[in-house]
Parts: sequence; C-alpha cells; structure tokens
Amino acid sequence: MNFHFISFFNYSNNLNIKKKFKKKISKNFNNFFVFTPLYIKKNYPKLNWTTKNYKKYYLKNINKSNLKFNPYWLANGLQSWKPQIILCYLNKMKKDDYLIYHDINFKKYEYYLENFNLNQNYFKKIINNKSIILFRDTYQSIEMQCKSGLIKKYINKNFNINNNGFWSGLIIIKNDTKGKRFLQNWCKLSTISNLDPIS
Repeated sequence: MNFHFISFFNYSNNLNIKKKFKKKISKNFNNFFVFTPLYIKKNYPKLNWTTKNYKKYYLKNINKSNLKFNPYWLANGLQSWKPQIILCYLNKMKKDDYLIYHDINFKKYEYYLENFNLNQNYFKKIINNKSIILFRDTYQSIEMQCKSGLIKKYINKNFNINNNGFWSGLIIIKNDTKGKRFLQNWCKLSTISNLDPIS
C-alpha cells in the first residue's frame, strides 16, 4: 500500500507556503505533488476553466443581492479544480494506492501544520481498507453550506438538511472503482453554475 500526498498552490505572493509545505510533507511521504494554475494550463488545457478568475462575472450581481461570499473563491475558479486535480493524479497511480489531498494555506489556518506532521502510519490506522474517507472540521449544516437550489435539485426530501456537512480541505481516496466513481461524480457536480454564489 502506497500513499500519495497532493495539494494546490495559488499564492504567488507567498512562495514560503509552498516551500514549507514541501519540506514538511517530504519527511513522511515519498510521493507528493503540488498543483498550480500554471501546471494545469500546461498539462491539462481542457481544465483551464477550473482556475479562471470569475470575479467580473459575479461580483456586480453578488453586491446587489447582499450575499455573503468568499471573493478569493471567485478569483480561484470557485474551487472547481479540486476534484479534477485529485482525479488527474489518481489516474497516474497504481491500483489500490491511496491519495491524500489537503489544502495548503497554513498561514490562514495554522492547525494545517499539525496535519502536515501526520505520517503514513496514522493514515493506515484510519483507512481500514475503505475507498473514500471524508472529514469534518466544525459543525455547519448542509443547509448553511449549500445553495437552496442545489438542495432541491440533488438532495432527497427525506434527508435532514441540518446534518453536518463534510470538509473538502482533507480527503483520502483509494485508487479503485469506488474511489474513482466518487471523484467522477464530484467532478460532474462541480460545474461553475453549481459552485457560483448566486445561480
């Protein structure tokens, strides 16, 4: 069983984040990689839309609607790159290897540094041969995390929308049929219209 650790870096004004991440991860993982918008543009041109800056398309309408939103997400492809890069990397791995994705910005979230210190033994204990391992950071209901239109479109009427959602900042996927199917479905759902704050 091999582990691969990946992340995504889009902070050109703070290269120390990437350097420190690589230094910490390399102590515990032989296989690790950091995607960047430039790398995606060069190697996966069909995914250029995932790193586009969508501020000009949505900012005016958002300001009119008084919605709370994260402007960095608009400038950063609305996070649409996340399932795409995980699937791209998974497709290069050996069957039944595990991929760990973790967000990189420990400047904003200092506790990430503690997570970066976790070694392969820790992850071996928690996976228990599962194909998909999801995490929660703090309680936030699905009703708070999702647009009402998406809830109506995708969630069963009997489902309790007050349930806690999952955190996409840390995820573990096994390179098997179940893991790939999960990612393929995530990619299909991660359209710009589904991810933008207003539609």
